[in-house]
Amino acid sequence: GEVGCGCGSALIPVLRDNPTANAVACDVSGTAIQVFRDAAMPGAGIDPSRVHLSVDDFPSTSPFKDNSLDVVMIIFTLSAFHPRDMKRVIEAVRRGLKPGGLVLVRDYGLYDMAQVR
Repeated sequence: GEVGCGCGSALIPVLRDNPTANAVACDVSGTAIQVFRDAAMPGAGIDPSRVHLSVDDFPSTSPFKDNSLDVVMIIFTLSAFHPRDMKRVIEAVRRGLKPGGLVLVRDYGLYDMAQVR
């Protein structure tokens, strides 16, 4: 699974390198989801039946079924949430994970040049 998948830059390589994997991913941007679906997946040769994409106001709405995911990625997304909502985001991710599942987080560090910009 992925929260804040954007145009697929993190998920596409995972799917390409793991040809039996399926994914559930969401983003708040319908435009990003459309680019992911219409350009990124075909360009990478990813069968669209392997990926369920949705526009969601995560964590208020979530495409993740309880206890259904082995891994959830949150790549450069957690910092986009208001600090008061971060706990709800993590709780929603946890609900989607199978027991023993992993959460992979990469985000901006304090004073990263990208964060400062």
